[in-house]
Amino acid sequence: MTNATTNGNTNASDAEGRMRLEDACDIFVDRVKNITGVQEVFLVNDPENYPVIWTIMPTERLNSEARSPIYGAECDLLRMSHMSILDFRILNLQETASGNLCEYLPSESSKSLCKREYAQTS
Repeated sequence: MTNATTNGNTNASDAEGRMRLEDACDIFVDRVKNITGVQEVFLVNDPENYPVIWTIMPTERLNSEARSPIYGAECDLLRMSHMSILDFRILNLQETASGNLCEYLPSESSKSLCKREYAQTS
């Protein structure tokens, strides 16, 4: 899902009366942090591109049902008036060749917004 029409500059967004990027991220995190399967949420805010919120999931392959509540949260955020413009990505680590997040997420411009720690069983 994409809605990218600004360069992600939060100062310019504030001047136009738009929601601050940080506030938009907080709202999104509040809506997805307890969704089953959501492991981590990142903001990639590269100044040369649009800000992107990445939602990381380690669920079974090709599970569209697991993605549905995340899509709903994305749509809700985009419907808000004065919304900062964002792009969204969902990365299911089970659908990647290596399962290594570092191979897919631009690390130099990414910031973890929330992370769910799973209890490990032996």
